[in-house]
Amino acid sequence: MPKGKIFFPLCFLAVVIIFWFNKVFFQNQLFVFMDLTYYFYPLRKFLVESYKSLTIPLWNPYLHCGFPFLANLQEGVFYPLSIIYFIFPFDKAF
Repeated sequence: MPKGKIFFPLCFLAVVIIFWFNKVFFQNQLFVFMDLTYYFYPLRKFLVESYKSLTIPLWNPYLHCGFPFLANLQEGVFYPLSIIYFIFPFDKAF
């Protein structure tokens, strides 16, 4: 395939992506919505606050009147890349 035939569709796709996510690229807003906002964002915030208070979060008292936090894999309590939350501000790291 000649380079000219793939260049214009890729440019069009790039323009559409930049237009669709303009708030993320140009207005420095947080890229969270739907599942991220309602489920993962509060859990990650709870995890980071627990670590900063030097406690291991065994139990989350804010979810369903108490819920095992350490036993749930989605929270990523021991995930190695969670260190990024200590390097950058929480909103940027998320």
